[in-house]
Amino acid sequence: MYPSEFFVAGLNLTENTSYVLKHPLGSMKKLTLPKLPFLNSWVQKQHPGFSKDATNIIAEDLIGSSQFISDVIDLNQKLLLHKN
Repeated sequence: MYPSEFFVAGLNLTENTSYVLKHPLGSMKKLTLPKLPFLNSWVQKQHPGFSKDATNIIAEDLIGSSQFISDVIDLNQKLLLHKN
């Protein structure tokens, strides 16, 4: 059984010129690290599978998001448990 649709969630940050000029001492790390708990919370609320509201693909390229990897692995394990 394969899903008839899939949902992809991607998070890739690229700042615009205006933001970079206003924050010359900033960095992507300083920008993203405070927001990681929100991303992790959202990922933990997702569920894999074949239903219309399932999340099938989650991608991100943030600095320091090691919890994200664990959360995505947990989602995959839930899917495997559901199939067995």
